[in-house]
Amino acid sequence: MHILNTIPQEKEMKIFYSIGWDSSKNIGKYYNSFMKLLADDDYACFLDGDAMFTTKFFGKQLEEIVQKYPECGLFTCVASRMGCIWQRAGDPISDDMTVHRLIGRILSETKYDEITDVSNVDKMHVLSGVLILISKKVWKKLGGFKEDGILGVDNDIHWKAQVYNEKVYLMNGVYLYHWYRGGNEADLQHLLKEI
Repeated sequence: MHILNTIPQEKEMKIFYSIGWDSSKNIGKYYNSFMKLLADDDYACFLDGDAMFTTKFFGKQLEEIVQKYPECGLFTCVASRMGCIWQRAGDPISDDMTVHRLIGRILSETKYDEITDVSNVDKMHVLSGVLILISKKVWKKLGGFKEDGILGVDNDIHWKAQVYNEKVYLMNGVYLYHWYRGGNEADLQHLLKEI
């Protein structure tokens, strides 16, 4: 006689990756649509279209960080070029990928799962959304992403986390190369409706 195992199996948390795009420039609407597809224990990792991971095993690293810090459901990382001062790391001048892969490797080796709690930073200096790693549970609690354009979606989700006393952690060992207007912060071409 074969007896079925009736003990419920624990669901494995998964991280789903997406580079958000919406032709109407409503990135929050895209993020919310993506989040609705996930199971309650899952995470979404949203990455800007002009950014890239610099290490081979970033997925394993993110999974281990999420598992190490279960009290947090909203993470971000450091990058070469950023609007947010506390997210800046590496070389903001170079576009040489060998330079950025070396920086990524060094940060991964020396600060692999090190975080900085940025939950309560000044409201004028909240996260830049080059990478937003968010759990479905926290997304639901915060009421989702705002849906009125491309700017401020990242700032708004951090402000909501502050209102709800949710943790926001900076992953110091996760480094992205970020094109970010090619280093020309005055270049706003990506914000135009028609390109």
